[in-house]
Amino acid sequence: MKKLVYIFIIMVTMLACSEHHERTAALEHAIAAMRNNPDSALLILDSLKEHEQQFGRHFRMQCNLHRTNALNKLDTLSALLGISGKIRIYERLLAVDSAIHVCEHVSELFNKYGYKKHSAAVRASIIRNLIDNGNLAKAKYNMDIYESESGFFNADGDIEPGREVYYYFKGQYYLAINQYDSAEYYFRKELRDGKDFNNQNAASRGLALLFQQTNRPDSAAKYALYSYEMNDSLYVQKATEEVANIHGLYNYIHNQEIAQKEKEKASFVTICLWICVIAFIAIVVMFIHRMKKIERIKRDNEAKYQKSVERLANMQIEIAQMRSNEITHKDIIAKMESQVTKMNMEICEYRNKKASDRQTAKEQLMNSDDYKALDSLVAKGTALSDDDMAKVYQLVIRYFPTTYKYIYSKRFVLTKNEFYVCILVCLYIKPNSICHLLNISSSYVSKMRSDMLKQLFDTVGKPKEFDERIHNME
Repeated sequence: MKKLVYIFIIMVTMLACSEHHERTAALEHAIAAMRNNPDSALLILDSLKEHEQQFGRHFRMQCNLHRTNALNKLDTLSALLGISGKIRIYERLLAVDSAIHVCEHVSELFNKYGYKKHSAAVRASIIRNLIDNGNLAKAKYNMDIYESESGFFNADGDIEPGREVYYYFKGQYYLAINQYDSAEYYFRKELRDGKDFNNQNAASRGLALLFQQTNRPDSAAKYALYSYEMNDSLYVQKATEEVANIHGLYNYIHNQEIAQKEKEKASFVTICLWICVIAFIAIVVMFIHRMKKIERIKRDNEAKYQKSVERLANMQIEIAQMRSNEITHKDIIAKMESQVTKMNMEICEYRNKKASDRQTAKEQLMNSDDYKALDSLVAKGTALSDDDMAKVYQLVIRYFPTTYKYIYSKRFVLTKNEFYVCILVCLYIKPNSICHLLNISSSYVSKMRSDMLKQLFDTVGKPKEFDERIHNME
Protein backbone atom coordinates (compact mmCIF):
# COMPACT_ATOMS: atom_id res chain seq x y z
CA MET A 1 0.00 0.00 0.00
CA LYS A 2 2.91 2.40 0.79
CA LYS A 3 4.36 1.86 -2.69
CA LEU A 4 1.03 2.84 -4.24
CA VAL A 5 0.97 6.03 -2.18
CA TYR A 6 4.52 6.92 -3.28
CA ILE A 7 3.59 6.31 -6.92
CA PHE A 8 0.51 8.49 -6.50
CA ILE A 9 2.59 11.36 -5.01
CA ILE A 10 5.11 11.16 -7.87
CA MET A 11 2.34 11.26 -10.49
CA VAL A 12 0.63 14.26 -8.86
CA THR A 13 3.97 16.11 -8.71
CA MET A 14 4.61 15.51 -12.40
CA LEU A 15 1.09 16.63 -13.29
CA ALA A 16 1.47 19.86 -11.32
CA CYS A 17 4.34 20.88 -13.59
CA SER A 18 2.08 20.82 -16.63
CA GLU A 19 -0.97 22.50 -15.01
CA HIS A 20 -0.22 26.03 -16.28
CA HIS A 21 0.25 24.85 -19.85
CA GLU A 22 -2.98 22.84 -19.69
CA ARG A 23 -5.01 25.82 -18.41
CA THR A 24 -3.74 28.03 -21.22
CA ALA A 25 -4.38 25.28 -23.77
CA ALA A 26 -7.92 24.78 -22.40
CA LEU A 27 -8.68 28.50 -22.79
CA GLU A 28 -7.37 28.43 -26.38
CA HIS A 29 -9.60 25.43 -27.13
CA ALA A 30 -12.60 27.29 -25.72
CA ILE A 31 -11.88 30.31 -27.93
CA ALA A 32 -11.50 28.05 -30.98
CA ALA A 33 -14.78 26.29 -30.26
CA MET A 34 -16.70 29.52 -29.57
CA ARG A 35 -18.00 30.04 -33.12
CA ASN A 36 -19.42 26.61 -33.92
CA ASN A 37 -19.69 24.92 -30.52
CA PRO A 38 -20.53 27.54 -27.87
CA ASP A 39 -21.90 24.81 -25.57
CA SER A 40 -18.53 23.01 -25.57
CA ALA A 41 -16.75 26.34 -25.03
CA LEU A 42 -19.01 27.15 -22.05
CA LEU A 43 -18.37 23.70 -20.59
CA ILE A 44 -14.60 24.27 -20.68
CA LEU A 45 -14.88 27.80 -19.27
CA ASP A 46 -17.13 26.60 -16.45
CA SER A 47 -14.60 23.94 -15.51
CA LEU A 48 -11.90 26.64 -15.41
CA LYS A 49 -14.13 28.92 -13.33
CA GLU A 50 -14.36 26.31 -10.58
CA HIS A 51 -10.61 26.82 -10.00
CA GLU A 52 -10.42 30.56 -10.71
CA GLN A 53 -8.98 31.35 -7.26
CA GLN A 54 -5.80 29.61 -8.38
CA PHE A 55 -5.40 31.87 -11.47
CA GLY A 56 -3.91 35.29 -11.89
CA ARG A 57 -6.11 38.39 -12.27
CA HIS A 58 -5.49 38.75 -16.03
CA PHE A 59 -6.31 35.09 -16.71
CA ARG A 60 -9.53 35.32 -14.66
CA MET A 61 -10.65 38.38 -16.61
CA GLN A 62 -10.06 36.55 -19.91
CA CYS A 63 -12.08 33.55 -18.72
CA ASN A 64 -14.99 35.71 -17.55
CA LEU A 65 -15.02 37.71 -20.79
CA HIS A 66 -15.10 34.64 -23.02
CA ARG A 67 -17.67 32.98 -20.75
CA THR A 68 -19.97 36.00 -21.21
CA ASN A 69 -19.55 35.70 -24.98
CA ALA A 70 -20.40 32.00 -24.85
CA LEU A 71 -23.56 32.64 -22.82
CA ASN A 72 -24.69 35.28 -25.30
CA LYS A 73 -24.36 32.76 -28.13
CA LEU A 74 -26.55 30.20 -26.34
CA ASP A 75 -30.26 30.16 -25.95
CA THR A 76 -31.21 31.48 -22.51
CA LEU A 77 -33.18 28.39 -21.53
CA SER A 78 -30.38 26.05 -22.60
CA ALA A 79 -27.92 28.06 -20.56
CA LEU A 80 -30.11 27.91 -17.47
CA LEU A 81 -30.64 24.18 -17.89
CA GLY A 82 -26.89 23.82 -18.13
CA ILE A 83 -26.42 25.71 -14.90
CA SER A 84 -29.06 23.60 -13.16
CA GLY A 85 -27.03 20.53 -14.12
CA LYS A 86 -24.41 21.68 -11.62
CA ILE A 87 -26.80 20.86 -8.78
CA ARG A 88 -26.35 17.14 -9.39
CA ILE A 89 -22.60 17.56 -9.78
CA TYR A 90 -22.28 19.26 -6.39
CA GLU A 91 -24.46 16.58 -4.81
CA ARG A 92 -22.16 13.87 -6.16
CA LEU A 93 -19.21 15.78 -4.70
CA LEU A 94 -21.10 15.93 -1.35
CA ALA A 95 -21.01 19.74 -1.54
CA VAL A 96 -24.60 20.03 -0.29
CA ASP A 97 -24.48 23.74 0.58
CA SER A 98 -23.20 24.55 -2.93
CA ALA A 99 -25.95 22.43 -4.48
CA ILE A 100 -28.62 24.30 -2.47
CA HIS A 101 -27.12 27.67 -3.39
CA VAL A 102 -26.99 26.87 -7.13
CA CYS A 103 -30.56 25.52 -7.04
CA GLU A 104 -31.99 28.64 -5.43
CA HIS A 105 -30.00 30.87 -7.76
CA VAL A 106 -31.03 29.12 -10.97
CA SER A 107 -34.65 28.98 -9.76
CA GLU A 108 -34.63 32.76 -9.43
CA LEU A 109 -33.12 33.07 -12.92
CA PHE A 110 -35.77 30.79 -14.43
CA ASN A 111 -38.45 32.91 -12.79
CA LYS A 112 -36.77 36.14 -13.92
CA TYR A 113 -36.84 35.08 -17.57
CA GLY A 114 -40.44 33.80 -17.44
CA TYR A 115 -39.84 30.05 -17.04
CA LYS A 116 -42.03 29.66 -13.94
CA LYS A 117 -42.60 25.92 -14.29
CA HIS A 118 -38.88 25.32 -14.63
CA SER A 119 -38.34 27.57 -11.61
CA ALA A 120 -40.68 25.42 -9.53
CA ALA A 121 -39.49 22.09 -10.93
CA VAL A 122 -35.81 22.66 -10.17
CA ARG A 123 -36.58 23.19 -6.47
CA ALA A 124 -37.45 19.49 -6.07
CA SER A 125 -33.77 18.62 -6.50
CA ILE A 126 -32.79 19.99 -3.06
CA ILE A 127 -35.77 18.96 -0.93
CA ARG A 128 -34.04 15.85 0.35
CA ASN A 129 -30.86 17.78 1.16
CA LEU A 130 -32.86 20.34 3.13
CA ILE A 131 -34.63 17.59 5.11
CA ASP A 132 -31.31 15.84 5.83
CA ASN A 133 -29.88 19.16 7.04
CA GLY A 134 -32.86 19.68 9.35
CA ASN A 135 -34.02 22.79 7.45
CA LEU A 136 -37.64 21.62 7.47
CA ALA A 137 -39.24 25.04 7.03
CA LYS A 138 -37.34 25.68 3.80
CA ALA A 139 -38.04 22.12 2.66
CA LYS A 140 -41.79 22.69 3.14
CA TYR A 141 -41.53 26.00 1.28
CA ASN A 142 -39.90 24.30 -1.73
CA MET A 143 -42.41 21.43 -1.62
CA ASP A 144 -45.37 23.84 -1.72
CA ILE A 145 -43.93 25.70 -4.73
CA TYR A 146 -43.10 22.45 -6.53
CA GLU A 147 -46.60 21.03 -6.04
CA SER A 148 -48.47 24.22 -6.96
CA GLU A 149 -46.39 25.64 -9.85
CA SER A 150 -44.42 22.85 -11.57
CA GLY A 151 -47.40 21.50 -13.55
CA PHE A 152 -46.53 17.91 -12.63
CA PHE A 153 -49.59 17.31 -10.40
CA ASN A 154 -53.22 16.69 -11.34
CA ALA A 155 -56.29 18.04 -9.55
CA ASP A 156 -56.18 15.17 -7.02
CA GLY A 157 -52.62 15.99 -6.04
CA ASP A 158 -51.10 12.95 -7.82
CA ILE A 159 -47.77 13.46 -9.56
CA GLU A 160 -47.36 12.46 -13.20
CA PRO A 161 -45.96 8.95 -13.93
CA GLY A 162 -42.20 8.68 -13.73
CA ARG A 163 -41.80 11.20 -10.90
CA GLU A 164 -43.15 9.07 -8.01
CA VAL A 165 -39.84 9.34 -6.13
CA TYR A 166 -41.13 12.72 -4.88
CA TYR A 167 -43.48 10.79 -2.57
CA TYR A 168 -40.37 9.46 -0.80
CA PHE A 169 -39.14 13.01 -0.14
CA LYS A 170 -42.57 13.99 1.13
CA GLY A 171 -42.69 10.91 3.34
CA GLN A 172 -39.26 11.82 4.71
CA TYR A 173 -40.52 15.30 5.58
CA TYR A 174 -43.52 13.98 7.52
CA LEU A 175 -41.29 11.42 9.24
CA ALA A 176 -38.98 14.25 10.31
CA ILE A 177 -41.86 16.19 11.90
CA ASN A 178 -43.28 13.00 13.53
CA GLN A 179 -46.49 12.90 11.49
CA TYR A 180 -46.23 9.14 11.08
CA ASP A 181 -49.62 8.51 9.43
CA SER A 182 -48.84 10.99 6.66
CA ALA A 183 -45.33 9.58 6.26
CA GLU A 184 -46.69 6.03 5.91
CA TYR A 185 -49.32 7.24 3.41
CA TYR A 186 -46.73 8.71 1.03
CA PHE A 187 -44.26 5.83 1.39
CA ARG A 188 -47.03 3.36 0.56
CA LYS A 189 -48.22 5.59 -2.26
CA GLU A 190 -44.77 5.42 -3.84
CA LEU A 191 -44.64 1.66 -3.26
CA ARG A 192 -47.99 1.31 -5.04
CA ASP A 193 -47.51 3.75 -7.94
CA GLY A 194 -43.73 3.58 -8.53
CA LYS A 195 -43.13 0.20 -10.15
CA ASP A 196 -39.40 0.53 -10.93
CA PHE A 197 -36.60 -0.73 -8.67
CA ASN A 198 -35.63 2.78 -7.56
CA ASN A 199 -39.11 3.62 -6.24
CA GLN A 200 -39.60 0.18 -4.69
CA ASN A 201 -36.24 0.47 -2.92
CA ALA A 202 -36.88 4.02 -1.68
CA ALA A 203 -40.45 3.34 -0.51
CA SER A 204 -39.55 0.15 1.35
CA ARG A 205 -36.56 1.86 2.96
CA GLY A 206 -38.83 4.70 4.07
CA LEU A 207 -41.33 2.27 5.60
CA ALA A 208 -38.52 0.38 7.35
CA LEU A 209 -37.27 3.64 8.91
CA LEU A 210 -40.82 4.61 9.88
CA PHE A 211 -41.57 1.29 11.60
CA GLN A 212 -38.20 1.33 13.31
CA GLN A 213 -38.91 4.81 14.64
CA THR A 214 -42.39 3.76 15.81
CA ASN A 215 -41.10 0.57 17.53
CA ARG A 216 -42.65 -1.96 15.14
CA PRO A 217 -39.64 -4.29 14.62
CA ASP A 218 -41.44 -7.01 12.64
CA SER A 219 -42.69 -4.56 10.01
CA ALA A 220 -39.33 -2.75 10.00
CA ALA A 221 -37.50 -6.03 9.36
CA LYS A 222 -39.95 -6.96 6.59
CA TYR A 223 -39.48 -3.76 4.63
CA ALA A 224 -35.75 -3.59 5.36
CA LEU A 225 -35.37 -7.03 3.76
CA TYR A 226 -37.47 -5.97 0.76
CA SER A 227 -35.41 -2.78 0.42
CA TYR A 228 -32.25 -4.88 0.49
CA GLU A 229 -33.59 -7.06 -2.35
CA MET A 230 -34.63 -4.04 -4.40
CA ASN A 231 -31.27 -2.38 -3.74
CA ASP A 232 -29.46 -5.37 -5.27
CA SER A 233 -31.70 -5.24 -8.35
CA LEU A 234 -31.24 -1.47 -8.58
CA TYR A 235 -27.46 -1.88 -8.32
CA VAL A 236 -27.43 -4.25 -11.31
CA GLN A 237 -29.72 -1.95 -13.31
CA LYS A 238 -27.68 1.17 -12.52
CA ALA A 239 -24.43 -0.60 -13.30
CA THR A 240 -25.76 -1.51 -16.75
CA GLU A 241 -27.02 2.03 -17.35
CA GLU A 242 -23.78 3.51 -16.09
CA VAL A 243 -21.74 1.48 -18.57
CA ALA A 244 -24.01 2.63 -21.39
CA ASN A 245 -23.81 6.26 -20.26
CA ILE A 246 -20.04 6.19 -19.94
CA HIS A 247 -19.76 4.63 -23.39
CA GLY A 248 -22.07 7.27 -24.89
CA LEU A 249 -20.24 10.09 -23.12
CA TYR A 250 -16.92 8.80 -24.37
CA ASN A 251 -18.17 8.69 -27.97
CA TYR A 252 -19.63 12.19 -27.67
CA ILE A 253 -16.43 13.70 -26.32
CA HIS A 254 -14.35 11.73 -28.79
CA ASN A 255 -16.29 13.22 -31.70
CA GLN A 256 -16.01 16.81 -30.52
CA GLU A 257 -13.48 19.01 -32.26
CA ILE A 258 -12.09 20.29 -28.99
CA ALA A 259 -11.54 16.78 -27.65
CA GLN A 260 -9.82 15.77 -30.87
CA LYS A 261 -7.47 18.77 -30.79
CA GLU A 262 -6.76 18.19 -27.12
CA LYS A 263 -5.83 14.59 -27.89
CA GLU A 264 -3.51 15.61 -30.73
CA LYS A 265 -1.58 18.20 -28.66
CA ALA A 266 -1.53 16.50 -25.26
CA SER A 267 1.62 14.54 -24.51
CA PHE A 268 1.41 10.76 -24.27
CA VAL A 269 3.05 10.77 -20.85
CA THR A 270 0.53 13.25 -19.36
CA ILE A 271 -2.44 11.23 -20.61
CA CYS A 272 -0.98 8.01 -19.22
CA LEU A 273 -0.36 9.64 -15.85
CA TRP A 274 -3.91 10.98 -15.66
CA ILE A 275 -5.31 7.57 -16.52
CA CYS A 276 -3.18 5.98 -13.80
CA VAL A 277 -4.25 8.56 -11.22
CA ILE A 278 -7.95 8.21 -12.06
CA ALA A 279 -7.73 4.42 -12.13
CA PHE A 280 -5.91 4.37 -8.80
CA ILE A 281 -8.46 6.66 -7.13
CA ALA A 282 -11.38 4.78 -8.67
CA ILE A 283 -10.08 1.40 -7.47
CA VAL A 284 -9.44 2.69 -3.95
CA VAL A 285 -12.87 4.36 -3.73
CA MET A 286 -14.66 1.29 -5.11
CA PHE A 287 -12.78 -1.00 -2.73
CA ILE A 288 -13.55 1.15 0.33
CA HIS A 289 -17.19 1.54 -0.71
CA ARG A 290 -17.56 -2.21 -1.24
CA MET A 291 -15.94 -3.10 2.08
CA LYS A 292 -18.13 -0.59 3.96
CA LYS A 293 -21.24 -1.99 2.30
CA ILE A 294 -20.30 -5.58 3.17
CA GLU A 295 -19.53 -4.61 6.77
CA ARG A 296 -22.79 -2.66 7.08
CA ILE A 297 -24.83 -5.58 5.76
CA LYS A 298 -23.01 -7.95 8.10
CA ARG A 299 -23.74 -5.71 11.11
CA ASP A 300 -27.40 -5.33 10.15
CA ASN A 301 -27.85 -9.08 9.71
CA GLU A 302 -26.13 -9.81 13.02
CA ALA A 303 -28.35 -7.29 14.81
CA LYS A 304 -31.48 -8.88 13.33
CA TYR A 305 -30.17 -12.31 14.34
CA GLN A 306 -29.56 -11.22 17.95
CA LYS A 307 -33.06 -9.71 18.18
CA SER A 308 -34.59 -12.93 16.81
CA VAL A 309 -32.68 -14.97 19.40
CA GLU A 310 -33.87 -12.76 22.27
CA ARG A 311 -37.44 -12.77 21.04
CA LEU A 312 -37.48 -16.55 20.63
CA ALA A 313 -36.10 -17.05 24.13
CA ASN A 314 -38.72 -14.73 25.63
CA MET A 315 -41.49 -16.52 23.75
CA GLN A 316 -40.27 -19.83 25.21
CA ILE A 317 -40.55 -18.41 28.72
CA GLU A 318 -44.03 -17.05 28.01
CA ILE A 319 -45.19 -20.41 26.63
CA ALA A 320 -43.81 -22.22 29.66
CA GLN A 321 -45.65 -19.83 31.98
CA MET A 322 -48.95 -20.14 30.09
CA ARG A 323 -48.82 -23.95 30.16
CA SER A 324 -49.84 -23.78 33.82
CA ASN A 325 -53.28 -22.80 32.49
CA GLU A 326 -53.11 -24.46 29.08
CA ILE A 327 -56.86 -24.79 28.57
CA THR A 328 -57.42 -21.03 28.79
CA HIS A 329 -54.43 -20.16 26.63
CA LYS A 330 -54.63 -23.06 24.19
CA ASP A 331 -55.08 -20.96 21.02
CA ILE A 332 -52.43 -18.45 22.04
CA ILE A 333 -49.94 -21.22 22.82
CA ALA A 334 -50.59 -22.90 19.45
CA LYS A 335 -50.03 -19.63 17.61
CA MET A 336 -46.85 -18.85 19.53
CA GLU A 337 -45.49 -22.36 18.98
CA SER A 338 -46.05 -21.94 15.25
CA GLN A 339 -44.04 -18.72 15.36
CA VAL A 340 -41.34 -20.44 17.40
CA THR A 341 -41.02 -23.20 14.81
CA LYS A 342 -40.69 -20.67 11.99
CA MET A 343 -38.13 -18.59 13.88
CA ASN A 344 -36.15 -21.75 14.70
CA MET A 345 -35.83 -22.48 10.98
CA GLU A 346 -34.73 -18.91 10.17
CA ILE A 347 -32.12 -18.91 12.93
CA CYS A 348 -30.76 -22.28 11.79
CA GLU A 349 -30.47 -21.03 8.21
CA TYR A 350 -28.61 -17.92 9.32
CA ARG A 351 -26.29 -19.93 11.55
CA ASN A 352 -25.55 -22.38 8.71
CA LYS A 353 -24.50 -19.47 6.49
CA LYS A 354 -21.96 -18.53 9.15
CA ALA A 355 -20.55 -22.05 9.32
CA SER A 356 -17.29 -20.82 7.79
CA ASP A 357 -16.44 -18.78 10.91
CA ARG A 358 -12.94 -19.50 12.22
CA GLN A 359 -14.15 -20.31 15.70
CA THR A 360 -16.39 -23.29 16.36
CA ALA A 361 -19.76 -22.74 18.00
CA LYS A 362 -18.37 -24.16 21.26
CA GLU A 363 -15.41 -21.75 21.23
CA GLN A 364 -17.67 -18.80 20.53
CA LEU A 365 -19.97 -19.88 23.37
CA MET A 366 -17.14 -20.25 25.88
CA ASN A 367 -15.72 -16.83 24.95
CA SER A 368 -19.04 -14.96 25.20
CA ASP A 369 -19.81 -12.64 28.11
CA ASP A 370 -23.24 -14.21 28.64
CA TYR A 371 -21.72 -17.65 29.09
CA LYS A 372 -19.18 -16.31 31.58
CA ALA A 373 -22.08 -14.81 33.53
CA LEU A 374 -23.83 -18.21 33.50
CA ASP A 375 -20.60 -19.85 34.63
CA SER A 376 -20.59 -17.52 37.65
CA LEU A 377 -24.11 -18.71 38.57
CA VAL A 378 -22.97 -22.31 38.23
CA ALA A 379 -20.06 -21.61 40.59
CA LYS A 380 -22.48 -20.20 43.21
CA GLY A 381 -24.66 -23.32 43.00
CA THR A 382 -27.95 -21.40 43.15
CA ALA A 383 -31.14 -22.33 41.28
CA LEU A 384 -31.96 -20.51 38.03
CA SER A 385 -34.62 -17.80 38.03
CA ASP A 386 -36.96 -17.13 35.08
CA ASP A 387 -34.66 -14.31 33.92
CA ASP A 388 -31.66 -16.64 34.14
CA MET A 389 -33.49 -19.29 32.14
CA ALA A 390 -34.31 -16.71 29.45
CA LYS A 391 -30.58 -16.02 29.09
CA VAL A 392 -29.92 -19.78 28.93
CA TYR A 393 -32.44 -20.06 26.08
CA GLN A 394 -30.72 -17.20 24.25
CA LEU A 395 -27.34 -18.91 24.50
CA VAL A 396 -28.48 -22.26 23.12
CA ILE A 397 -30.54 -20.64 20.35
CA ARG A 398 -27.66 -18.35 19.36
CA TYR A 399 -24.87 -20.91 19.29
CA PHE A 400 -26.63 -24.27 18.76
CA PRO A 401 -29.82 -23.50 16.79
CA THR A 402 -29.93 -26.92 15.05
CA THR A 403 -29.72 -28.78 18.38
CA TYR A 404 -32.32 -26.50 19.91
CA LYS A 405 -34.64 -27.00 16.96
CA TYR A 406 -34.48 -30.78 17.45
CA ILE A 407 -34.97 -30.58 21.24
CA TYR A 408 -37.91 -28.21 20.79
CA SER A 409 -39.54 -30.59 18.30
CA LYS A 410 -39.52 -33.26 21.05
CA ARG A 411 -40.99 -31.00 23.75
CA PHE A 412 -44.28 -32.95 23.93
CA VAL A 413 -42.54 -36.20 24.94
CA LEU A 414 -40.35 -34.49 27.54
CA THR A 415 -41.16 -33.21 30.99
CA LYS A 416 -40.30 -29.64 31.94
CA ASN A 417 -37.19 -30.74 33.86
CA GLU A 418 -36.11 -33.08 31.05
CA PHE A 419 -36.36 -30.21 28.58
CA TYR A 420 -34.25 -28.00 30.87
CA VAL A 421 -31.65 -30.76 31.29
CA CYS A 422 -31.33 -31.06 27.50
CA ILE A 423 -30.76 -27.32 27.21
CA LEU A 424 -28.12 -27.22 29.95
CA VAL A 425 -26.30 -30.30 28.62
CA CYS A 426 -26.19 -28.61 25.23
CA LEU A 427 -24.36 -25.70 26.90
CA TYR A 428 -21.73 -28.06 28.36
CA ILE A 429 -22.95 -27.63 31.95
CA LYS A 430 -21.75 -30.57 34.06
CA PRO A 431 -24.38 -32.93 35.56
CA ASN A 432 -23.40 -32.15 39.16
CA SER A 433 -23.98 -28.44 38.41
CA ILE A 434 -27.29 -29.09 36.65
CA CYS A 435 -28.79 -30.58 39.80
CA HIS A 436 -28.07 -27.34 41.70
CA LEU A 437 -29.33 -25.07 38.91
CA LEU A 438 -32.65 -26.99 38.70
CA ASN A 439 -32.81 -27.82 42.41
CA ILE A 440 -33.09 -31.59 41.83
CA SER A 441 -30.94 -34.54 42.87
CA SER A 442 -27.91 -35.72 40.91
CA SER A 443 -29.32 -39.26 40.69
CA TYR A 444 -32.49 -37.87 39.13
CA VAL A 445 -30.41 -35.95 36.57
CA SER A 446 -28.54 -39.17 35.67
CA LYS A 447 -31.80 -41.10 35.33
CA MET A 448 -33.34 -38.44 33.09
CA ARG A 449 -30.30 -38.47 30.80
CA SER A 450 -30.49 -42.27 30.45
CA ASP A 451 -34.24 -42.12 29.80
CA MET A 452 -33.89 -39.36 27.20
CA LEU A 453 -31.18 -41.33 25.37
CA LYS A 454 -33.90 -43.88 24.67
CA GLN A 455 -36.66 -41.30 24.05
CA LEU A 456 -34.76 -39.01 21.72
CA PHE A 457 -32.23 -41.33 20.06
CA ASP A 458 -33.79 -44.80 20.49
CA THR A 459 -30.61 -46.05 22.13
CA VAL A 460 -29.95 -47.73 25.45
CA GLY A 461 -26.77 -46.62 27.20
CA LYS A 462 -25.12 -44.59 29.91
CA PRO A 463 -26.00 -40.95 30.71
CA LYS A 464 -22.66 -39.83 29.28
CA GLU A 465 -23.68 -41.22 25.87
CA PHE A 466 -26.69 -38.91 25.92
CA ASP A 467 -24.39 -35.91 26.48
CA GLU A 468 -22.19 -36.95 23.54
CA ARG A 469 -25.22 -37.36 21.26
CA ILE A 470 -26.41 -33.85 22.14
CA HIS A 471 -22.95 -32.31 21.61
CA ASN A 472 -22.50 -33.99 18.23
CA MET A 473 -25.75 -32.72 16.75
CA GLU A 474 -24.62 -29.19 15.81
